[in-house]
Amino acid sequence: MGQGEPPRDIGAEAAAGDDLDRLRRRLANVIGHALRTPTATVRGQAEILAATEDPEERARAVAALRRTSRRLEEMVDEVLVVQGLDTRLPTASPRDLDLGAEIAEVAGELEVVEQLEVVGDAQARAHLPPDALRWALRAVLDNAGRYGRGPVRVEVRATPDAARLRVWTPDGDVGATDDDVRLAFEPFYRGERAVTVTATRLGLGLTAARRVVEALGGRIDIERDEEQRIVTCLELPR
Repeated sequence: MGQGEPPRDIGAEAAAGDDLDRLRRRLANVIGHALRTPTATVRGQAEILAATEDPEERARAVAALRRTSRRLEEMVDEVLVVQGLDTRLPTASPRDLDLGAEIAEVAGELEVVEQLEVVGDAQARAHLPPDALRWALRAVLDNAGRYGRGPVRVEVRATPDAARLRVWTPDGDVGATDDDVRLAFEPFYRGERAVTVTATRLGLGLTAARRVVEALGGRIDIERDEEQRIVTCLELPR
């Protein structure tokens, strides 16, 4: 120890190291468990594809394999973005986008969004990177469709400076708690309702979406409205 340096607390450093090691093991366990199911699904779908010669069955197997592979890729990207790897942030050049059309297109790709209602300034436009916008929309719409009841409703309001989106389900949510609202953007947080509904999510979708939206200079929050429904609010620069 050099002259004038404060004494080191070896015990505290060791305890901090143990805590970090436990956190790393926990994260590895959570990620590994979440990735196991879709990985096994890919293998099973590939085996079905290899074993069948029926054109219709092969077409269904190919479609299913593409969906599962795309979800696996999204999960890995979520981990990388949340870990602060800017190389995985969306990088497409900004374009003039029709927000209503983008919302409808992303919702159409999500099996959990059975009905969609776009209200307000449905024809509003914004100058944004399309991959970044779709990333944020995918996380928010998936969350609403997966844990809400009834159609997914998106209200679009545009000002000269920003486009504001409010996303909710008119019939409310499936057992959402105050902790679900408070901790929604925490990495790996999955409330009891999420574990009950699906066990194959990482709990990183909204966390990664917030990082992407903030990289655009926008913001994303979750709140309760006057009827106690969970509403996700996005503000995107135009």
